[in-house]
Amino acid sequence: VAQAAALDSEVAELEKALAALQDVAERAGEQVEVDVAELGIVEKASAVVHREWKRRRRLCMEVLLTFSERADCKVEKLVDRYAVETDDSCGHHFPEGLVL
Repeated sequence: VAQAAALDSEVAELEKALAALQDVAERAGEQVEVDVAELGIVEKASAVVHREWKRRRRLCMEVLLTFSERADCKVEKLVDRYAVETDDSCGHHFPEGLVL
């Protein structure tokens, strides 16, 4: 739980930094140079958060699959019955071609 809170706050900080950079780019009206070192740091942080998200998603799916086997019902029915939030239900849509 503490790790989730830490990751959530890290994501929020990265989103704030991204919004600030996008604001600067919009005001400049042209290409903005990006510090290569900073870009590397952001890409590493993004990869860490993405791996953690994939791990947690896999664990949740394993739990749901186990429950569905024991209850002899489909995963979708369990998701509806217990109001499990999925990526789609939360409005998280990933770009086409993104490997998850």
